[in-house]
Amino acid sequence: MFGNPELARLNSRKAALVAQSDALRRALLTDWAQLQPVISWMETGTSLIHRIKPLCLALAPLLGIWAGRKPGFGSGFARKLTTGWRVWQAISAMWKGSRRHHRVGRSVP
Repeated sequence: MFGNPELARLNSRKAALVAQSDALRRALLTDWAQLQPVISWMETGTSLIHRIKPLCLALAPLLGIWAGRKPGFGSGFARKLTTGWRVWQAISAMWKGSRRHHRVGRSVP
């Protein structure tokens, strides 16, 4: 079907393409090795943000209430302790509800 010169040219072209493919594969592996630490750092940061998001959502309104309070409010130790306890109960309830919501939404492998 093909003459000897044509077959030799095709084999030569095939060898050149295989060599080029191997070189590109090695370059890709090198690039991946350089990107791997950055990607793992980004995954760690993303998971941290997902973990503290419910806490930030709970603290934002509480900080607003605290910032807008009257100057004489909460002057006694007992009153501060009671307020702290109520805030803790609200945060823990929100935290438990948030964690329960995330568990329900996950699929089990």
